Amino acid sequence: MKTEEYIIILVGVTADDKEVTIVYSSDSRNEVSVKVSYSSGKTVKTFEHIAPAEQGVLTFPSSGLMPGTYTCAIYENGTERDSRSFNIR
Repeated sequence: MKTEEYIIILVGVTADDKEVTIVYSSDSRNEVSVKVSYSSGKTVKTFEHIAPAEQGVLTFPSSGLMPGTYTCAIYENGTERDSRSFNIR
């Protein structure tokens, strides 16, 4: 039985006063999603059905986000594969 390995990582997350930018790499053919959560655990943004990309970019407005620490995680079939923390000032 052949086991397939997929690269699924968050390359980086940046935030400024206008938007949050998430850069990822994924060659998975499985279900991949990205979730951004506040330090309290509250989910603030979710991206479902992420397309495979050597360097994909996701963005969303940072207006309305409270100052603090956030975690951005990338999932494959519901299992966390990588995460990055970032701050909003």
